[in-house]
Amino acid sequence: DGKTKPKIPTVVPTVKQSIFSKQPPKPVAKADPTPAKPTPTAPATGTPVSLAPEKPVDDKVPETKKPNSNDPGLLKLAALPAAEVYLDGKMQGTTNEKKFGASGIRLDPGTYMLRLKRKGYKLEEQAIQIKPGEMRQINVTLTKLAELVELSIQTNKIPSNVIIEETKSGGRRRELPMTKHTIQVNLKPGSYKVIVSHDQESINRTLELTEENKSITFNADFK
Repeated sequence: DGKTKPKIPTVVPTVKQSIFSKQPPKPVAKADPTPAKPTPTAPATGTPVSLAPEKPVDDKVPETKKPNSNDPGLLKLAALPAAEVYLDGKMQGTTNEKKFGASGIRLDPGTYMLRLKRKGYKLEEQAIQIKPGEMRQINVTLTKLAELVELSIQTNKIPSNVIIEETKSGGRRRELPMTKHTIQVNLKPGSYKVIVSHDQESINRTLELTEENKSITFNADFK
């Protein structure tokens, strides 16, 4: 056993390249940075076309025809509620007629006194001027008057004298001769002092007149 064992040589196995092993990438050709020269084209042949010069644009606005001094004007009216129309004292109709609305009435140039009337409403009046070729539109809202109350005054002695005076400061005072046993006076709603006198006697009362009371009677009976 004292013999030396022989050395076994180390064998490195040779590995064959497999078909499944990765192939190294192929080099990509670099693009030429020099731009390509344009391909020359043959000149167009044929008859040259001449272009007509453009017409200048007219920016001028057409002039508006100025009205003649004798041209009539138009007047349109609207009133709420509808009312009678008077021009210089002559009745022309009512505002709800078509001629005062859509079409208007033709008037010679000048100044007119316009009045709008309706029972139970305040009279509306104004001076208007109509110019040649002008269309004038006028809108009016009428003001309603307070309902009047009828005051009936009766007495057993005539002739008598009647004084009716509003009790508010600065109120109106009126004096009426009474030649009949009964007279009627229409008054606005309010407070009034009524005095009826005959010879040296007088009877007075303060009356409150309201729109709810269409009429009221005051009896002045003398002894």
